[in-house]
Amino acid sequence: MGRRPTNAHATEMTKKTIQLFHALSEDKYINHMNEISIQKHIINNLLFDDPTMKSNESTLGFLCEQRSSIFHLEMILEELEDSFVAEKQEFYLSDEQALKFTILLSSLDAMKAQLLINGVSISLH
Repeated sequence: MGRRPTNAHATEMTKKTIQLFHALSEDKYINHMNEISIQKHIINNLLFDDPTMKSNESTLGFLCEQRSSIFHLEMILEELEDSFVAEKQEFYLSDEQALKFTILLSSLDAMKAQLLINGVSISLH
């Protein structure tokens, strides 16, 4: 049987801190920026140039949410420009930036799926 840690050992273990580093490769950064540019263009066309969208309020809402998430993701990516490490070809993210980045990517995926359910694709075909 394994030995149970004593209270002193458990307290010692909780005092240790783990440092996490969040990195985004330069290739992924470029891919995200390109995808943002494409999606902004498609969404703007749907919101402002497609007369069929004006009658579908739920789809308009999803498009606005998608556009908002894209804007915030773009802001995070632009903040990262100062954290580029050329030797590693990576951008480093703070814990807060990594959390926001992850949440925004999840939001974008969810809205994209919801738009597809409503018959709207924001992908290049």
